[in-house]
Parts: sequence; structure tokens; C-alpha cells
Amino acid sequence: MNKRKEKRLKKLKKQRMWPHIFGAVFLLLGTVFVIVIILGTYCANLFEKIISMETDEMQQVVSLIDDKWSRGELTTEEMDEVCENIIKVNSNIEGICIMKDFYTSEGVVDFEVSYKYGDDVPGYNQESITYLYSTNNVEIMLTDDGDSVLTKDAVDLNKINWSTLFATQENLEDARPPLGYAKVWYIIPTQYTYDSVKVCIKTKLTVEAYEAEGVMLALTGVSLLAAFIILYHICSIINLVFKKRRLTKIVYTDVITGGYNLQYFFDVGKKLLRKSIFKKNNAALVTLRMEKYRNFCSCYGTRTGEELLETYYSKIKKDLDKNELVVRAEKGDFAILIAYSSEEEIIRRLSGIVKALENVRPAQKIYFSVGIYRIKNKKEDVSKMYNLSGVAINAISEDSEDRFRFFTDKMYEDQMWIRRVEDDMERALVNKEFKVYLQPKYSPKEEKLSGAEALVRWIHPTEGFVPPFRFIPIFESNGFILKLDDYMIREVAIQQAKWLEEGKEIVPISVNVSRIHFTRADLAKHICEIIDEYNVPHDKIELELTESAFFDDKSMLLNTVKKLREYGFAVSMDDFGAGYSSLNSLKELPLDVVKLDAEFFRDTDEDGRGDIIVGDTIALAKKLDMKIVAEGIETREQVDFLATKDCDLIQGYYFAKPMPLDEFEQLAFGKKPVEEKQ
Repeated sequence: MNKRKEKRLKKLKKQRMWPHIFGAVFLLLGTVFVIVIILGTYCANLFEKIISMETDEMQQVVSLIDDKWSRGELTTEEMDEVCENIIKVNSNIEGICIMKDFYTSEGVVDFEVSYKYGDDVPGYNQESITYLYSTNNVEIMLTDDGDSVLTKDAVDLNKINWSTLFATQENLEDARPPLGYAKVWYIIPTQYTYDSVKVCIKTKLTVEAYEAEGVMLALTGVSLLAAFIILYHICSIINLVFKKRRLTKIVYTDVITGGYNLQYFFDVGKKLLRKSIFKKNNAALVTLRMEKYRNFCSCYGTRTGEELLETYYSKIKKDLDKNELVVRAEKGDFAILIAYSSEEEIIRRLSGIVKALENVRPAQKIYFSVGIYRIKNKKEDVSKMYNLSGVAINAISEDSEDRFRFFTDKMYEDQMWIRRVEDDMERALVNKEFKVYLQPKYSPKEEKLSGAEALVRWIHPTEGFVPPFRFIPIFESNGFILKLDDYMIREVAIQQAKWLEEGKEIVPISVNVSRIHFTRADLAKHICEIIDEYNVPHDKIELELTESAFFDDKSMLLNTVKKLREYGFAVSMDDFGAGYSSLNSLKELPLDVVKLDAEFFRDTDEDGRGDIIVGDTIALAKKLDMKIVAEGIETREQVDFLATKDCDLIQGYYFAKPMPLDEFEQLAFGKKPVEEKQ
């Protein structure tokens, strides 16, 4: 996954909906709280205002009644007329009575009604009578039906039954009916009479609509603002949900197959491993690769290749369990998370999948490789498992018939070594960690030092001595061998020039040139320029090529060999007889030297067939005007045999192993005789 997608995915994972949800909830609760505070404050102020106004009016009524009653001048009928007139003036008044408190013989406060207008009198039971509100020695008691007092402990305005106060008044005839009302008794002591005489007036406290308009506007404004902010939060949540889904689809979708991609495989694979199917069975992570996918696209078109991958994806997915997973990883690779009970079963299932894929386009021969990583620790990182299955698939050689590989630790160690070699090779070249070792060549008859072969050894700063077989194949596969060839040719030229400057009689030194190098059209000129930089005679440098180079670009090889010989370089064929040697190469290549491979001399045969072949090969080379070098000579018998066959040079442990330059210098110019080995 590229860095841009990875950054978007990390940003997506950091985004959370909970802050938006909590914000909306807290805002809603805050809005309700503010509305309650505003409404409560307004109602308290309004109630106090109404009570105060009504109290003033009721006190005027009481003063009028007290004035008439205290004189005792009015009859009951006249008093009724006075009360009737009062009610006409104030339609909210529903009843008037005059009461007198007294103590009974038991010492209990009771009352008697001295006068009443209307049928109602306030309940005055000491156990139930409480004050709703008290101002200026006026008692106000709230009733639910006009007949009884409701509470006595509601002196605090916060305990007022607001629902009763604002009960909707129905069937009012006013053009603009009040918003609500409450029936109350005003119990007011008289001013002129004695003996605890009180005037009780039953009236309605009304709340007109215009009195609530201000608070309604305020509440409406607060509610609209809160609704807007809450709506904003809701829209943010919805947008985040859709954005998350859309971005998740972008991040997790493979553009070619339309299915999930490798990032989804990494993120979800660990969760799938906790499913029951993987608890009951073994689990494996498989990389299935369509080989030479790019070549297929080059031949049939990129679109055809992508359509083929889409078909493959559908086929693989169809053959998997619902809790198993497949994604296209990259190019023609598919990553599969699969359950299995035995290795035989997983091979059988995967073979069936490969067979189904091969049948998609039976007209073309399409190859598949399968790398299998057996999951031992299901808590292990899925991306690491995928990489290890890739290690297994990379261990399959191109010419292997068995296209299935199970991952082993040895594969991982080899892969890590390759990685380390490739990480260190450039530094090693700059630091001259590659050392030139020389293995002497002797004439079998005179046993005289007549030449040497330059061999590379890597002295690694931490690994120490690294033999060629551990790094040369890696260099040949990644192309670094070209730089190493140039390095070795240059180092040999530098050493030869040094010895010449010291006046020493030098012998020809052969240097291996990789088969890859012979694909370079100007190789002969390139080598000539390196050696001429140090003024070394061309006949003192011999260039070795392997016979396998003959099977690459034959025409270019022939031209290069001819040019090298024209420049005065001797050209030899190394490892002749190893593998499938062809006499045709001797026929077509104008070689100077043929080096017989050590395999000719490693095993003895009772019937002497090997000796016959060696002898005839030497004779053939002589007729073609070529010199013969026998490699891998380790015994005196071999030396004597080659001497009888007129072999030109011998190279092997019998005379000397490959050695550092200083040891070779001592051997070649120190005039120490070669000790014969028994």
C-alpha cells in the first residue's frame, strides 16, 4: 500500500464518532437545563407579580367589606348585594366569606363562618391547612377545586405545582383567553374588627397570553439555536459514517478484482484466525502466483490480464469456506488464508484450485507456483506470515516440476543471507573487502610455476572469510557480478603492473569473466581499456569463460572472443566436461586454452574409460592448437598420468591451494622450491 493510502487509513482509524455523539447529547441536556432555568425564573417572577397585584386588589376589597361589616349597619341581604357588586367588578372572584377563629374546650383552634357569599368556604383543618404564599400578613392557599386547601409546606416558591397554575382554561368567552389560571383563597385579617376575624376571598389567578410572549420568544430562540447545533452534530455524525465507509472501501478495495486488497487481508486476517474453523483445524497462509504475468500482459494486453486476474479471484473465492479469505496481493499474486487438517489435504485443495485456474484459458500454458506458510502462532503478525509464504514461493526454481513449497527456517535463513549480501556488496566493493587469491598452475613435466588463476574471496568485517559459493550465485542473479568482474580484472592488472615495475618476471594470470558480461557488445574494448590503464602486456592476462556462455547469444560471444584475441588476450574455456559439454563449442570458438573440469579426475574407474576420454580430449585440443589445463589435481598419480598425455598445465591442491597475493609472491619470486607431496 502506498504512503498516501496508508496515511489516509491512519487518519481514518483515529477518527471517532463518540465525540460527536456525546457532544450532541450534552448539548441537548444543556439546552433542556437552560430552558428549565429560563422557564422557572420567568414563572417565579410572573407568579410573584400576579400575586402582588392580586393581593393589592384583594386588600381593597377586604377594606370595603370590613368597613361595611364592622359597622353592623348592613343586613345579610345588603351584604350580599355588596358582594355581588364586587364580583361584577372583578369577575375572577367566585366567593367571599367572613370567618372567626376560636378555641374549643379541648384547646383546639376552630373557626366559625360569620358570613359567606357563595357555597364555598376554605377547609381549615389544622392537619391539612398550609400556606402557599404569604405576603403582608396575607395568607394565600392554592386549591384544586376551590373547596379545599392543598398544601401547607409549600412556602418555598420552588415547590409550587406549576402544572396546576398553568392548567389550560377551556370554554372561556374572552376574545383572547388567558394562558392559564389557578383558584386560590385569599385569607386576610380585617382592619377594624377584633377576635381574629378574617375575610376569605376565593378568586382566580390568571396568566394572560401576552405575559408569556417574552419567555416564549426566548425559549423559541434557545430551542432553535440548540436544534441547529444538534442538527449540525447529527449531520457531522452521518457525514463521518459515510466518509468512513467510503474511505474504507477505497483503502480496502482492489481496483483490478473489485474484491478486498492486501491491506484488508492484514487487518482482518488476525480476526479471522479466531473463528471456530481455525480453532478446530490448522491454519496456513498461502501465496499463489501466476508466473510470468507481465509477459502474459505483453502478449495479450493489460486489460486481458486484469480480466483474467478477476476471473481467478472469483474462482479461488468460490472454492473457499466463508471464513477463509483470498485477496489479490500484487501483480499475479493472491494471498489466501485457509484451514486444513493435514498437509495432504491442503495440497489436494490447492491443487484443485490450481487446476481450476489452468482450465480458465486451456489454450495457453499458464504456470502457477504456491508458497505455503503453516501458521503455528495465530497471534503472529499477518504481514509477517505473508512475507514468509513469499520466501517459500521464491525458493521454487524456474525449472522445478514441483510447484508447491512449504516454508522452512532454512529458506528464511537463505533469504536473509541474500538480503544481507545485497545490502553489503556495494560497501564491500568500495572498501576492497573482496580479495584476490591466486592458485598456481604448474607444468606437469618440469613442475615449474607457469601461471595462476585469480579467485575472489570475501573477507567480511563481521562474517569473516566468506567462500565464493555463498555470494557468487547471488551476484550472478542480481547483476552485481559485472562490477565484480571489472574489479577483479583491475586488481590483477594493478598487481601485475606492480611486479613488472619491480622488475620481476611475471606469469600469465587468468581471470574469470561471467557469462552475463559476454552479452555486452563492447566487452573486448572495455577490458582492454582497464588493462591498458596500467600498461600490462595483454599476453599476461588470460580471460576465462564458462561453456554455458556458448548457449546464450552465440553470435555475440564469437565476436567478443575474436576481438579479445585480436587485442592479444588469451581466451580459455573453464570447466570443460562439467555438465553437458559440446564438442561444437570447441569447433566454433577460437579458444586458446581448454580447462578440464575436476570431475574428470575425482572418481577412478576400473575400466579406464575416464583416462581414455582425458587423453583423447588432450590430443584433440593439441590438434586444434589449444593448450590444456587440468583442474582439481590432488595426487601424484594424476600428475604422472597427465605428464604422459602431454598436458600443458596442472592446477590443484597437489601443488598449491588458492593463496593471498603475498604468499603467491613469496612462492613465485622467493625462489623457494616446491615440496613434492606424497
